[in-house]
Amino acid sequence: MGSNDEGFAIGSISASGLDTAGIQNVLNQLVQEYQAQGYGASKSITVDGSTATMITTTSKDSSGYYTTIAFWVKNNSLYYAAYVSTSNSTQNMEKVLGTLKTT
Repeated sequence: MGSNDEGFAIGSISASGLDTAGIQNVLNQLVQEYQAQGYGASKSITVDGSTATMITTTSKDSSGYYTTIAFWVKNNSLYYAAYVSTSNSTQNMEKVLGTLKTT
């Protein structure tokens, strides 16, 4: 990372009352909604031993940025990460997520 033309954020949503399959269903619905809003095809990557679904906008926003979002399920929580950049490359986000440890 290290450029003024990119940014990264991560968070989680606790899903008490839902099992892993239920949380995965929520994840799938989120991906479909984002794709309906202009994100491209999904790509699977591994984050801390879990399969994450990553999607990127197909064009720049009005400020000149692409946005990439990844969602994954671990320990009964839905995690998400967002990365913005002037490039539509996902390489930096994949590097960060490849070393991330979630609890």
